[in-house]
Amino acid sequence: MKKENIRHLQLFQSQRKLVEKELWDQGIEVLDDLTPLYSEESQRRYLKYHYGNEVNVTDLMLNHRAAYLVIQNRGAVRDVIASWGFRVVYEHLMTDDMLKKELAAKADENRKVKLSRKLYGALLYRANQRGISLVDLVEELGYSYKPRPVIDTAKVRELRDEQKKSFSEIAEALGISRASAHNHYKKATQELKSQ
Repeated sequence: MKKENIRHLQLFQSQRKLVEKELWDQGIEVLDDLTPLYSEESQRRYLKYHYGNEVNVTDLMLNHRAAYLVIQNRGAVRDVIASWGFRVVYEHLMTDDMLKKELAAKADENRKVKLSRKLYGALLYRANQRGISLVDLVEELGYSYKPRPVIDTAKVRELRDEQKKSFSEIAEALGISRASAHNHYKKATQELKSQ
């Protein structure tokens, strides 16, 4: 309003309370973008103006940093925004439907799943939110997942040095790849040297 008609702005400022009340009665909210976003109501109006009913928190954090930080001071951004009646979305957060589709795409005929890094992270996040293990969550969704075995590097060194096994034989015995067997052997020898 300041750029278009300074007289209208001055008139509005002098009668602000009355005008805001009249507009509010008509279902119109006024956002004063010239003042900082101190009040909860002004923050809510800011989000309503820029995002409508669905707030993309990723975009808010990147493109409206000051507003994001003010809201963050109130608590967890997702919870605060949801408490104001907005639907909260993230650009990179997978929905439940997306997780199920991704699991179905990664599953073999026996419903065993090999997880990509992205899918692993999304499932682990959900499992931690619910306080269950990743394996339990995958099984709850109807698939089976066997996490990578924990390899004892001392066992790899023993197989290689004392039993004179090849990396192929070590890999087959432990159920890992040859490259992984080699990496564990290198790690074991480095640990031995550092002692």
